[in-house]
Amino acid sequence: MMKSLWPLFLLFFISCQKQAEEDIKGPRGGDFSIPTTRGVFQTQAHRGKVLFLFFGFTHCPQICPLTLSHLHRMVKDLPDEDKSKVEVLFVSVDVKRDTLDVLKERLSQYSSSFWAGTDSEANLEKIMKLFGATYKLYPGKTADDLIIDHTTQIFVINQNGVWVNSLKHDASPDELKVAYVRAAGMSPVYAKHRQNRLTPVLGENPNCDLSKGPCELNGFEVSLSPLPIEAEKSYQVHVTAPAGSDLIPEAVDFEGTETNMGYIRPSLSLQEKLHFKGDFYIPACELPEMRWRAKLLLASKDGPNSLFFYFKTYKPLPALAPVPLKKSPKRPDSY
Repeated sequence: MMKSLWPLFLLFFISCQKQAEEDIKGPRGGDFSIPTTRGVFQTQAHRGKVLFLFFGFTHCPQICPLTLSHLHRMVKDLPDEDKSKVEVLFVSVDVKRDTLDVLKERLSQYSSSFWAGTDSEANLEKIMKLFGATYKLYPGKTADDLIIDHTTQIFVINQNGVWVNSLKHDASPDELKVAYVRAAGMSPVYAKHRQNRLTPVLGENPNCDLSKGPCELNGFEVSLSPLPIEAEKSYQVHVTAPAGSDLIPEAVDFEGTETNMGYIRPSLSLQEKLHFKGDFYIPACELPEMRWRAKLLLASKDGPNSLFFYFKTYKPLPALAPVPLKKSPKRPDSY
């Protein structure tokens, strides 16, 4: 009897071992090509220049115009000898409306450092997957009412074709300029010791909701601010490490448990003793309620480890127009 149970025990032991480790490799960038208004843009042919890659669409009401304006200002303010060393590639995910002719007309005011392109949905998804970016289409009443939710980060690719930085869509021209200057000396966005490795899971706290307040596990306290957590807004993640721990908070992976929400991994920087902070952005989601898993990555001399926390986000309800109050009939002064 014991002999017949041994294979089952071994299978159970192996499965538990697999659950105790998590693959932490993520998007790593890479070369691609895409048709643009100036011919096919092949990243391999543009080595030696810093590339700012941004996904969007021309009907975008706020985010895209702001990002393009800041990128244009950054290039304009560079010294003349640097203007030829930087390029901006705007990739439209609005395949039906943003033809190359439309892109050429809409982006004609930008400098020769700007490229604008689009392609089939299949190639767009392939390119975006390299950087953990996503987009979704929400049809409206008419074709012009089409709403597109897309990753808004600006991806910085250095002179060697290596993805080295990700900036928020509203990064100022000065912040963009700093990213250009530092690109050559920056490491890839993924830490070298994280490449294709598994990390031991030290613990998991599925019962505490970060969207309601701080959560603690193994002496590490994690919190999000400001609360409540809603889609399409920027937030901060705070981590407090226990005194005397040899584990250093390095980054947090945010992963949607119900649907793919793209690649969100803010790096953590030391603010004061034992306290670390990082910035992140919650993209739009069609689900009214979304559960997220937050994986806290901890560095040590023996390699990376991780702790798991959870939280929920909620889709903002549409603002309701105020209902005008009905005026009561005027009462006579006396009866």
